[in-house]
Amino acid sequence: MRAFANFIMAGRLQAMLVAASSAVLSLLLPPVTAVLAYVGAGALMLVTLRLGPAEGARVMAGALLATGLFGWLALGQPVPVVIATLILWFPAWVLATALRGSQSLTWTLQLATAMALLGVLLAHLLVGDLAARWAEVLQPLGEMAAQQAELNPEEVRQLLDQVSGMMTGAVAATLLLGLLLSLALARGWQALLYNPGGFRQEFHALALPGWMGAVALGCLLGARFVAGTLGALLLQVGLVALVPFLFVGLAVLHATAARLGLKPAWLVALYVLLLILPQALVLVVVLGVLDGWFRFRRKASGTGAA
Repeated sequence: MRAFANFIMAGRLQAMLVAASSAVLSLLLPPVTAVLAYVGAGALMLVTLRLGPAEGARVMAGALLATGLFGWLALGQPVPVVIATLILWFPAWVLATALRGSQSLTWTLQLATAMALLGVLLAHLLVGDLAARWAEVLQPLGEMAAQQAELNPEEVRQLLDQVSGMMTGAVAATLLLGLLLSLALARGWQALLYNPGGFRQEFHALALPGWMGAVALGCLLGARFVAGTLGALLLQVGLVALVPFLFVGLAVLHATAARLGLKPAWLVALYVLLLILPQALVLVVVLGVLDGWFRFRRKASGTGAA
């Protein structure tokens, strides 16, 4: 990990190479290699965090040129490749710039959430009936699943209606999750190279205000009682607003494990559980939301710090 981070910081060309190659490889065999796109975003963030937004912008521009060239040579369509990459890289650059300036991981998470929510709102304003658009996209997949599983067409249609109504929020939440993972990766690399132990301390103190959790839960609750476009929008806002609380919940667990002196194997087991049992993610999110009101780490340490 240290050697890879050192390679990124060895020079502008190396950083461009990592960012561009990660983006290109992520396009070759999605979704298996899609995670590599976030490694490239992390490289861009690391450069921005350490050397500033101007140097980060130069790396982004050079890497975008390289990915566009790949799109032209391999696919004959450079513009969609560049746009898809920029959708991830530009917010990554903004967040790294914000974290460099504020030195507040909490504030940066709030900014990231606000950006994702703004994207959802703009999508509704610019596109209109998003559920209908998603239904058109998902219809062939629904028909294929109905044929293979011999499902009732009416049941498939109802399922598609439900999924279509939340797809915009699900996509925004996924992008937000990836951006926050990239940010954590970049901050971890930065600490590894220049401030050993710094990210651990910063992450253990991560907290979000209780009103954010109340808004998220309120939107999800409201979506159960409100129909139509407004209900779908409330559901999508709630999904996006809960994403940062996953990181807060993990921060609580990491800080607690450190306070109790637990071995790293316990945290490894936790992440394995999260991978094989998605329901556990919900519990971690709930823990993060509750921490906004009860500040578990402050009570455990007996101090005023979160």
